[in-house]
Amino acid sequence: AGYTTFKRKQDHEEIAAAKRKKLILERVRPDDVPYFLKAETFEGYKFDYVFTTRDRGTGYYWDGMDSMRKELGIEQTYAEGTK
Repeated sequence: AGYTTFKRKQDHEEIAAAKRKKLILERVRPDDVPYFLKAETFEGYKFDYVFTTRDRGTGYYWDGMDSMRKELGIEQTYAEGTK
């Protein structure tokens, strides 16, 4: 008697999910995802990457847009023959 139990507002999984969502929406690249994938020619669609030539050369550069669209529920559209 005399003790009160409190329900946590959020558990650890909910907190982690909220942090992941925030990072996705801010387009922050996860530490375990490479920024650049070297490729001489276009090898097809790669989730969260764009094929271009920049400072590291020609290849796929991480941009995070696919994850952001997925998180926001925006349907993905692909050009014919790229998927």
